[in-house]
Amino acid sequence: MRGSVIIPVALHALVAVATLLWLLWYFIPAGNVFNGLVTLLIFLLAGWAVFKNSRSEDATSDVTLTDAEPALSDTRDPVVLVCGDMPEALFQEGPLRKTARGCWLRVGDVSRLTDVVRSIQTQFPRQVGQLSVMYRCLPDCHHDEAVLRFTLKTLRQQCNQIKSLTGFTLPVVLCAEFSGPETPWIIVRGDRPVVCPVNHSPQAFTDWLQVEANILALPAVSEAFSFIRNTLADELEKADRLTPPVRAFSVAMRLGAVLPGTPSVWSDRLCSRTCLQFSRKPGQTVPAGMFPDAVLSLLAPFASTVQGGQRTRCLILLIWLCVLTALGISALNNRDLIRQVSTDLQRWNAVPMDH
Repeated sequence: MRGSVIIPVALHALVAVATLLWLLWYFIPAGNVFNGLVTLLIFLLAGWAVFKNSRSEDATSDVTLTDAEPALSDTRDPVVLVCGDMPEALFQEGPLRKTARGCWLRVGDVSRLTDVVRSIQTQFPRQVGQLSVMYRCLPDCHHDEAVLRFTLKTLRQQCNQIKSLTGFTLPVVLCAEFSGPETPWIIVRGDRPVVCPVNHSPQAFTDWLQVEANILALPAVSEAFSFIRNTLADELEKADRLTPPVRAFSVAMRLGAVLPGTPSVWSDRLCSRTCLQFSRKPGQTVPAGMFPDAVLSLLAPFASTVQGGQRTRCLILLIWLCVLTALGISALNNRDLIRQVSTDLQRWNAVPMDH
C-alpha cells in the first residue's frame, strides 16, 4: 500500500488504541492481569485492522487512478467519473483530462464505478465530495434496447452502492451523442436547454434555432430528446423495489458523425418516427469538443471537499463512545464513594462522644 494511504490508516489506528487504553487503565475497575490481556488483544486487533485496510486497498487499486493521482491530490474543482460507451478518441492522452473548470476521469465499464470511488475514498477522502458521474451513451452503437436498459440498471445499482459507501448521492449526468445534422453540445438543466458551441458563449436553444439553417435540425434534435427521456431517464427513474430511482442532474447531447453500424437503436427509432435516415458524408469528421465542458460549471456549486472520510467518522464515534463510557463509570464510582462516605459518617455519628 502507498505511503499516502498507510500513514493515515496507522494514525487512525494509533489514536483508537490510545483512546481504548485510556478508558481501560484509568476508568474500568479491573485487575492488572485482565487489563494486560485486554491491552494485548487491542494491539492485535489494531494490527489486523491496518493489515485488512492494506489488503483492501491493494484489491481495489486501479491503474487509471494511479496515473491520475497527481492531479486528484490538489484539485478543488469537480471530478467527473466517465463511464459507459467510450470511443478510443475520448481519452487519447491518458485516463485523466484536466481543464480549468474541472477534471474528467475515465472509468470505462459501469460496473467499476464503486471500486473507483472506493479507491478515491481510501487515497483522497477529502475529494469524495467533488465526485460526480457521467454516463455516456452512443445509441448508434447499440442494436438491442434491452441490453442498453440492462446497463442503465447496473448504473442504478452502482449509484446505490456508492451512496452506501460515501453516505450521500453523487450527481449523475446523462451524455448522449447521435448521428444526424451536426450540432453543438446542448445542455439541459431543469427545463431550459442551452446550446454551448466550442469557443463561443452559450445561447438559448430557441435563439440558436433562429440562426441560419439550424431549424432544419429540429426534428432530429426533438427525437433525440425523446429518446433520452423515454429510454435513458425512464430506466433510471422508474419504480424498482430493489434499487431507488436515480434522477439525472443534467443532460448533455449533440448530433454529429457517430455512425458505427446500422441498423441501430437510434436509426430504427428515428426512421420509424420521422422517416429520416442519415449516412456518413465523404470527408465528414468527428465534431470538435469531445467533452461537454459546460457541465463542469453546473457541477461546481455542488462540488466541495469533505471533512474527513468514513474512517475519520468511525474514529470520532469511537472517541465519543469511550468518553461517554468514562463519564458513566466516573458517575458510578462517585455514587459508590458518596455512599461509602455516608455510611462511614453514620457509623461515626452513632458512636457516643463519651465512649
